[in-house]
Order: sequence, then C-alpha cells, then structure tokens
Amino acid sequence: MYRILFYVGQWTWGMPVNLVGGLGWLYGRARGFHQERFLLARVTYLPTRLSGGLSIGMFLFVPDRYRAQETAGWDRSHMVHEYGHTFQALILGILYWPLIGLPSMLWYALPRNARFRARRGLSYYWLYTESWANRLGTCVTGWKAPM
Repeated sequence: MYRILFYVGQWTWGMPVNLVGGLGWLYGRARGFHQERFLLARVTYLPTRLSGGLSIGMFLFVPDRYRAQETAGWDRSHMVHEYGHTFQALILGILYWPLIGLPSMLWYALPRNARFRARRGLSYYWLYTESWANRLGTCVTGWKAPM
C-alpha cells in the first residue's frame, strides 16, 4: 500500500517536478548511463566532476564515480539524503522548486556560500533544505543521513 501511495502522490501532486526528473531519467537511459533503483526512487549515474547529487522528484542524479559506494566518502548516507529530497517534492508539489530546489542549488553552487560555510564552520547540511532532507530521508529509510 505504501508503494502505491508513493507513486500516486509522485504522479499527481508531485507531477510537475517528476516530469522534469523523468525527462532527465529518459535522457540518461538513451545515453546509456548506468541506472538503478534506490528504494522507490530511480537513480541515474552521470559522467560529471560535480561532487554532489541532484534530486528531481523521485529521480536522483549522482556522479558516476560514486557507484562504488566508498569512493570519495560517498556512501548510502548520501543516497538517504537525496531520497529525503524526494519526499520534500512529494510533500510540497510544485512549491518544491522555489522552497527547496532553488535555495539548495544556490547553497551548493555559489562560491560565496562556500566561503560563508567555511568562515562560520557550517556543514553543507546546515541549510534548512538540506537538514530537512536528512531528517526525512532518515525517517523514511531508517538509515542515517550525513551530518
């Protein structure tokens, strides 16, 4: 029943976000990128030098070099974090973009934010978007998210 409710929610309330994620998943499939499941989400491993993952609804995009879970500190806890973003999209629907997606991307991508974190000694997961994703991911999987 949980699985049915998850997919019904993702493809109704969360449809706008999942349509974009689904297009990315299809692109990855067409390009032959490695894909797999993580619980109820779909994961695409991308050939990129970026260090983090990206969640677009129930579709997770992570660097290909992290397929070996111990590489560069990437482990299941990071997938738990990305999975938490999946549930943020499920809860917020179209509001995911302005409330989570944009702030999260700016927090990750802007050099001034990296300097701010370094100056204050803050974890990347300090921002509300990231700490909430950790709590949700931990709650729904029972596994620990990164700190």
